Amino acid sequence: MKKYIYSGLVFCFLVVGCFKAGSQVVYGIYFQGNTTYLAVIDISNCSTCNVLELPSTSNTEDLSILPNGDIAIINNANLSVDIYSPPSSIPVVVPLNPSSLVYGSLLFNGLLYIYAENGLYYLDPTTNQITYVGAWPAGMPSPAVFELYESSGQIYLMEMYGNPGEIWQVDLTNPSNSTYLQQVPTTPGVIISVTSVGNDILFIAEEWLNSYNPASNSFSQECNLNDLGIFGAMTGLTYLPSGVAPPPCLCTTDAGTVSFLTSEICLPEEAVVPFNNDATLNSDDLLQYILFSNLSDTLGSILVTSNTASIGFNPITMQTGVTYYLATIAGDNLNGNVNLTDDCLSISNASEVVWWPQPSVSFAAPNPDVCVGGCITLEVTLTGTPPFSLTGEILAGANVVGTFNENYLQNNGTLNACAPLGTAPGS
Repeated sequence: MKKYIYSGLVFCFLVVGCFKAGSQVVYGIYFQGNTTYLAVIDISNCSTCNVLELPSTSNTEDLSILPNGDIAIINNANLSVDIYSPPSSIPVVVPLNPSSLVYGSLLFNGLLYIYAENGLYYLDPTTNQITYVGAWPAGMPSPAVFELYESSGQIYLMEMYGNPGEIWQVDLTNPSNSTYLQQVPTTPGVIISVTSVGNDILFIAEEWLNSYNPASNSFSQECNLNDLGIFGAMTGLTYLPSGVAPPPCLCTTDAGTVSFLTSEICLPEEAVVPFNNDATLNSDDLLQYILFSNLSDTLGSILVTSNTASIGFNPITMQTGVTYYLATIAGDNLNGNVNLTDDCLSISNASEVVWWPQPSVSFAAPNPDVCVGGCITLEVTLTGTPPFSLTGEILAGANVVGTFNENYLQNNGTLNACAPLGTAPGS
């Protein structure tokens, strides 16, 4: 799944590919905090996700998606068209140099038409050249803010911020011959952006995405932006051109972090992934715990996948004395496991663990008998990984008659056990 975050809250909606050219989806820009987001809204079920994150851009008015998938944003602060190629957030800046502010834009017949207060411009996306077409009619409200939309092969202007506003039909060859058609109905809030998908006309008024019917001159409320987690005004609105692949949603699935430790533990003890409980998951995501052997090939060297933080030693696939790595992994839930092909797969940092064999000792003596006041040499065999420290007591019956504290650099050696004078006969 593709995911996004608004104000620290996690949402997830549609698998990439559900937003397809030809379906009733619109793209818009909005501001939250110090960031500008490009979001897609599927009107059929009022779901959304972010597809591009940009630095805060003041006075950003409108956007259009170009035939090559680039995103053209009208920037009133610079009087320019800023063209982004996702996922890059560094634009190509095309100066407009109009004599007045610019607002709306519309891709039509391969050209990006741009509304400015002093007239109509267009940008040729193949050359990034700006052409001034001509001035607006003298009867058009001035100053005014208009956005462009298309319906049945005709281009129209809808007035923004007026309530009610005006609709004009645009003459693309001689804008001064553009004609006034009608007023739009009074809306719950001022219109701040408009677009068209096919012949469906859509506009934003306050927190609502609305549809507009020019025949009846009426509108219907479609989606509440606040319910989608969009709390800033959506100042731009556009459609996806036919044949253009929809940009993927930004990923926010996050497997979180683990505390970095180098744990050395003895068999048969289990390792525990030191997860910090800071993952970001959606309803269709799964978090699992993994043990792998190669930091340079995490996915290719996973030896254990667990639904709990405890991971045991597998003598078939693992060896003692070898460093292994512990981490968390998160992504789509595929039949009870994380889908390793998920585009938004996330893996945490790693912690280290080494298993060692459980140490043990055994004693042997060719002749286990010893006289009082004498000593016996025991053959010592140790299992585990040297060096060893061996401490213990020598008992005669229930009485301690001696102690030992020996160090061994290998898995075998000897130990002297003595029976002091006065030791009673027996074991």
